[in-house]
Amino acid sequence: MPIGWELRDIIAQKLHMRFEHGFKFIGEGDTDILDRLRFGYGDELNSYLEACALINGGIGLSASIDDFIDIHRADTKVAVCGKLAIAASILEKERQSKLYVDPSNIYNTIDVGSIQDTWYVAFLRLLSSQVPKGELGKLFENVTVICFNYDRCIEHFLVHALSKQYGIKKEEAQSLVATLRMFRPYGSVGDYFGGVAFGSTSLPPLDQVVSSLRTYTEQIEEKATLQAMKTALAKARTLVFLGSAFHENNLTLLMPPKNSHSQRKQIFATRKGISDADLGKVHYALSELRGMTPSAQPDLGNFFASTCNDLFETYKLSLRG
Repeated sequence: MPIGWELRDIIAQKLHMRFEHGFKFIGEGDTDILDRLRFGYGDELNSYLEACALINGGIGLSASIDDFIDIHRADTKVAVCGKLAIAASILEKERQSKLYVDPSNIYNTIDVGSIQDTWYVAFLRLLSSQVPKGELGKLFENVTVICFNYDRCIEHFLVHALSKQYGIKKEEAQSLVATLRMFRPYGSVGDYFGGVAFGSTSLPPLDQVVSSLRTYTEQIEEKATLQAMKTALAKARTLVFLGSAFHENNLTLLMPPKNSHSQRKQIFATRKGISDADLGKVHYALSELRGMTPSAQPDLGNFFASTCNDLFETYKLSLRG
């Protein structure tokens, strides 16, 4: 899946809406997005096209689409156009990924050989170790996933991989994966189990896109859900950060309430793209999550690897503990 700046550039292209003589489309933008706006907003279309132009022209000066939407938080049209572009881009990337499965045949499934060097396989090996088929209900007992991404790669991989590994029907695998406790603070492009197929060639309905994707300022609105996420973090003995840029907004969501008592824990994280100078800042933030007095100095409770797969390979014994 594309990281922040890659998704930003894809979105700029998808919102390149240009017209000749006021009606002939000559842009490079996504016509599915244009159709959703045309049928959803009718007489207001021009103002939404202006929002598309604003994003297309200015997003390159922001780190990500999320940052751009955030600085225009007062303009709901920017949020709508940005969310449509996010959905179109993520579904397209799901379709282009090694995890995509042609839905024309119900027996089609993922090509395990093509993803052997990914963290997904390493994660499943860790999960399924010493879990016999007769005890599959225990597979996710001690696992909680907090996903800041919009794609559904985790669910999709687990459904197909468990079906292959344990020799069970996909329907049974889906029911099992649906029990995985997962929090998505920013939502997703659609409910994987609720009708939006992985890599779908068509955008979900406009109102569904707008409601299922959240911006920094929207995030999780349900207090009970937010509290459940923070409780899971506080009780965890081990935290694993995969591909995290340790964005301030994301870390704020994870931080326990002040003066709360969080169980001491070990933290494993990837640091690709994080400089040695910035690593001290990361240690400082992670010390709060570990229930310690914040410190900018490295401590023995944080373990770093370069990439996601490297992390599972380097700490495969430690993560089982």
